[in-house]
Amino acid sequence: NEFIEETVVIGYGVQKKSDLTGSVASVRSEDLQNRSTGNAALALQGKAAGVTVLNSSGAPGSGSDIRVRGYSSNSGSIGPLLIVDGLKVDNIQYLDPEMIESMEVLKDAASAAIYGAQAGNGVVLITTKTGASSKGSGRVFYNNQFSLSSLARPLKVMNADQYIAFGKDYGWLSDSMLQSINYNGEDVNWGNEVFEPTWNSRHTVGFQAGSDRGNIFISINNVNNNGIFAGDKDLYKRLSLQVNADFKIKPWLQVVTNNSIEKYSS
Repeated sequence: NEFIEETVVIGYGVQKKSDLTGSVASVRSEDLQNRSTGNAALALQGKAAGVTVLNSSGAPGSGSDIRVRGYSSNSGSIGPLLIVDGLKVDNIQYLDPEMIESMEVLKDAASAAIYGAQAGNGVVLITTKTGASSKGSGRVFYNNQFSLSSLARPLKVMNADQYIAFGKDYGWLSDSMLQSINYNGEDVNWGNEVFEPTWNSRHTVGFQAGSDRGNIFISINNVNNNGIFAGDKDLYKRLSLQVNADFKIKPWLQVVTNNSIEKYSS
């Protein structure tokens, strides 16, 4: 796939943006840089008009739902069609924003003429990076990001004396019960016991090169995301590899391969 300024890659080729009748929102790799998330869908949030990104959970590694033109529907399947490098995928959770060259959101119902009825809720076209932008020289890159997660505000919980007074007022706690469990007056802030600040990290290293005979892009991405619950019960780790290459063997023969490999644990 080849991107030229003011063009859009659609289902069956490339069109000038001025000739495209449907409504299109374009997000480039520059718009996805320095986002504090390794979630490709979440990186789209606030970058495309008419596109809403929903998070049903704040747990590390949880996916996000993309909705085009709102999300008021009785249907259980109202997400857009997801196309990555020309292939339909069920989700884009495996893609790190660092690996994305561009995202095109087709918001018009006219996209159904290209992709069929399953495009009725819009289409998200994603193109991963290649070595085409580095023609004439190779480039080795490394990016890292660290972020701190914590509660937005301290939890307001009762201390021991307040909790005991509350229990006595409602009749399910008494001095005899406290004596039976050998309560010694200890006070524990359970908010601090359950939640803790945690550091999260993302590392991306890769190689990019291009020439008249071919292009290659290799990227390895590592995500380590520990949630704010104390301990490692909400830990999300992901290791992903993206290898994109195209080689012109003969003037009439070109070999192209795009590969994504992911290993994660949560």
